[in-house]
Amino acid sequence: MQKNYCVDVDYQLKLVRCKHVGVIRMKEISAAKIEAFQTAISHGDAYNLLIDCREVDYEFQVGYSNKLWAFLEEKKDLLKGRLEAIIINKPLACAYAMLYKDECERRKFPFRVALFSTEEAAMWWLVVHQGHK
Repeated sequence: MQKNYCVDVDYQLKLVRCKHVGVIRMKEISAAKIEAFQTAISHGDAYNLLIDCREVDYEFQVGYSNKLWAFLEEKKDLLKGRLEAIIINKPLACAYAMLYKDECERRKFPFRVALFSTEEAAMWWLVVHQGHK
């Protein structure tokens, strides 16, 4: 099965970029987030995440996120102070991203999630908050 996402590192901005395209299932979203967080962890404390979901059509299943929540719980200490900016431009994607953000807050994960409709706004937030951990 072809991956509908790619994860790249921007060394200048100390940023891990994850771009989703096409139809994506929750299983793939969990895999992409885990890969993006693992990449950020492997590059050091200063690396944050920029998740681009503007070209996505979601196909959701119940129970998709158990692996993601387990990973985030296990890596909690390594994620402390990180930032995750999610770019979204579709109503359904926004709803699911809001649920993800709320669940991260409810579980008291030690990183901040923010939602944006443009890359410019997301980048501004990441740059302004970089180092304010």
